[in-house]
Amino acid sequence: MWDRSPFSSSLPYPYWNEELQDLWDKACKAEKEWTSCKTNAKSTLRSTYVQRRKNFDTFNRKSKRRYQIEQQNQLHYLEGHNTKDFWKSIGKLGLANERKTQRIYQVRTENGEVTNDTDTVLERWKTEYESAFNSVDSCNNYDDTFLADIKNRVRNENNYRNDIDVSGLNREISREEVKDAVYKAKLEKNNYGQWENPEQLTKKNIDPPNCRQHHFPTKQFNSSK
Repeated sequence: MWDRSPFSSSLPYPYWNEELQDLWDKACKAEKEWTSCKTNAKSTLRSTYVQRRKNFDTFNRKSKRRYQIEQQNQLHYLEGHNTKDFWKSIGKLGLANERKTQRIYQVRTENGEVTNDTDTVLERWKTEYESAFNSVDSCNNYDDTFLADIKNRVRNENNYRNDIDVSGLNREISREEVKDAVYKAKLEKNNYGQWENPEQLTKKNIDPPNCRQHHFPTKQFNSSK
């Protein structure tokens, strides 16, 4: 345990109150006395610490449940009376909202000092971005060599695509091609033991089970090949 409340600097738990703080302080004090004791009273001090920690945990759970019930009742009320505030309250719930980290805005001023004033930072960003996007030099000047290289690459890519022979994609699919595809499929390889050895199928020229079970349309498959 800690010597002080972990929530002394900030209160992430909105139900934290003075009574919880008092019970926490007593538990911390009892733990410190127990761990620093070098006499026979250490066992008694440990029992005191365990009891005080138990008291704190019990009251902490009760306070949390009470707070959650109050929030639920508030949401039910807003749902029926004020839809706008209802959705605002919904947006503030959840761990994602609690873990949200604040962005650090910092810029260096003209005199060399670093400032995190939000207005100053945003104004500096606005000026810098406007200067970058509205620069006349950056729009009119470019690397001729780089531009020529890009045009050459595009031209070569178009020529490569035009040179590819795709006529074979429109030819008829033979029955033998389908047999070979099914024969080589991983699923059929795992099931070879259920019918015959693949070498025997090749010698006998027997269709695999899937091919025997399906009748392929003649318009799509050429069975003569």
